[in-house]
Amino acid sequence: MNIPFLRLLNQQIASPQHSLPEETVEWMGAVQAQDLKAAEWAVGLRTKDCTKAKVEAALESGKIVRTHVMRPTWQFVSPGDVRWMLGLNRAAMERMYEGYLKSTGVDISEREYGKALETFASALEGGKSLTMEQLREVCQGVEGISSELHHVKGYIVRAESRALLCNGTPTGGKNSYSLLDEKVPPTPEISRDEALAKIATMYFRSHSPATLQDFTWWSGLGAREARRAMDFISADLEKATVRKREFFIHSACRTRGYCSGTAALIPAYDEYLIGYKDRTDVLPEAFHPKAFNSHGIFRRVIQQGGQIVGGWEVKPSSKGLSFSVSFFRPGPNSPHTAGEMKFLYSLTAPVACKDRMRGSDGNPQAVSVTTAVCPSLGTLPRDPDGSFQTISPALIKAMERYRDYLG
Repeated sequence: MNIPFLRLLNQQIASPQHSLPEETVEWMGAVQAQDLKAAEWAVGLRTKDCTKAKVEAALESGKIVRTHVMRPTWQFVSPGDVRWMLGLNRAAMERMYEGYLKSTGVDISEREYGKALETFASALEGGKSLTMEQLREVCQGVEGISSELHHVKGYIVRAESRALLCNGTPTGGKNSYSLLDEKVPPTPEISRDEALAKIATMYFRSHSPATLQDFTWWSGLGAREARRAMDFISADLEKATVRKREFFIHSACRTRGYCSGTAALIPAYDEYLIGYKDRTDVLPEAFHPKAFNSHGIFRRVIQQGGQIVGGWEVKPSSKGLSFSVSFFRPGPNSPHTAGEMKFLYSLTAPVACKDRMRGSDGNPQAVSVTTAVCPSLGTLPRDPDGSFQTISPALIKAMERYRDYLG
């Protein structure tokens, strides 16, 4: 079983099947979204012919909802799923955050929470969006509640978990909050057992092949309840043992599709890594510090042939976009060599010069080397004619796809 190949297909990174951002989010179940720009690109990457403007429009219109539903951190979720997902994880999230607040010396009573939520509801009524700082101002002078930062953060977490607040319109690059009921029409309540079956279905159809431990991590459920959720959909799960690990594949998953030679610029906090407890199937443990750290910070990475092989950054330039690409390991059928190499590329028109980039097929590419950071220019791999050979056509296409996404 080719685990990376199947994940590329079912996470919609290779040969995406959906044409609308909201369809992609519904398929994925949830997309981690504390980094808003990264999460928008995560959706754009998985959606056919998608632009940043399309993702932002879906978010603004309520076709995608951003709130804290699991672990707890920001997630993109479908409006039809947000309420039952909040209900499934509410107790665990509130217990976790209460523990954090008490560690800072903050103890909030149920009466205080009730008053704060009433205050928020009144201030946001009528389609308003307010940032955390603006909500602190709203709390000032209101009897029974505090405008102190930790208190207001506690009020917001409680308001989100109780389905009062969700994302509003970003203001000056800052997160804002609106009333969920004004963005998302009411949906029928479902039982906890139904919710467990739905979340297991969502995860395994979009993340297969995956293990029980992976699902437990992603869902935020306890091990016993995660197993129970999987039992509800056991008829749809096929087992496979690989290297003494038991994987599950959902019946709705694709097992065929075009993945040959694919590459992608994976955003920070992406489901391709963060959606699994064990990430060694696409990234050996020795390279984990290159992609994420022990504090939960996940970096932008390059996927090539299903494997994570490097990192990337991008910034605007006078000629378009300037990409900084770092390879820390060779990928499948990759033209670059082992050992870490860092280069800067600019997406621009082809230029006639000796040091033109060439792809693995030997053809000149519309990418020019602007700077080589490490190693020196004299030690880079070269074609017989002296031109560089360090990047695949697939990775160039990935850069162009990101450029087109930005519009």
